Amino acid sequence: ADSPWPGYRAYPERLNLAQEVLKPAIERGLGNRVALISDGGSLTYEVLHAQVNALAASLIRLGLTKGDLALIKMSNCTEFAVAFLAAVKLGVIPVLVNSLLSAGELRSVLEQAPPRLVFTQAGRADAVRELRNEGLFEDVVCTGDAAPGEIPFASLLEQGGEGVSTADTAAAEPAFIVYTSGTTGKPKGIVHAHRWIVALGDLNRYRLPPQENDVVMATGEWSFISALGHNLLFPLRNGVTGAILSARATPENVLHSIDKYRVTVLHSVATVYRRLLATTNFEKEYDLTSLRCAHSTGEALREATYNEWKKRAG
Repeated sequence: ADSPWPGYRAYPERLNLAQEVLKPAIERGLGNRVALISDGGSLTYEVLHAQVNALAASLIRLGLTKGDLALIKMSNCTEFAVAFLAAVKLGVIPVLVNSLLSAGELRSVLEQAPPRLVFTQAGRADAVRELRNEGLFEDVVCTGDAAPGEIPFASLLEQGGEGVSTADTAAAEPAFIVYTSGTTGKPKGIVHAHRWIVALGDLNRYRLPPQENDVVMATGEWSFISALGHNLLFPLRNGVTGAILSARATPENVLHSIDKYRVTVLHSVATVYRRLLATTNFEKEYDLTSLRCAHSTGEALREATYNEWKKRAG
């Protein structure tokens, strides 16, 4: 079969995922466009780019080098995005874990993938603090109220990073590691290469061609690969806006966010769609007219769920 466009899913031998995600929007002159929007405020592409470079420069000053691991244990927020992209830019490998992992679950991840540094946030830091006291890693970077001895995230953005160069990485080199939530025993780490962004990003672009005014939201935490792609990395690569659902994916939170951020593309799972449909009159209580597409990821969507959604949400 013919490919959808010339070069579809083709990648060069040398490729850096962070550059592939951040560079296109800047080159297209979209620096003033909102890249990420959340309850904590919004970041334009220009500001996101500047923060990624500033954090990358700070990580170099902290002694991180290509091939080191940096664990991220955070719920969805702009700081997560900046931490992930700054690490990948340097060839440092982010290790993504569910933000609610207990100390015991986190310990088994650390045994397999010992990080040089851990990014966390004040509300989710208990397990990290417990294990740091055991000497399992040294540096902790914390958003919100950092404990004594931790590095406040904001302090790492204070100096510029204009001169920071992107690591020369092979497309086949590891870019990041995602840990499963450990439902079937110990958590398992899945290694993804830099080429993932082209192979999966092009597929996403083909299946759901982006539109200029898109605001894209996913209901999962970015420690799940589907939400990381659909909510953060694919929208950035496409030069559109990612809306961040920072709270739990309750029907009220999801519906409120669609209404508030004028979400055009929603990525969620069948369970969440069923919960939304179980919410009385949701289509009248919230303004969902901005939605042009609702995409179901993970398990197959039942025909009845699809039909009822079409009838009620359009």
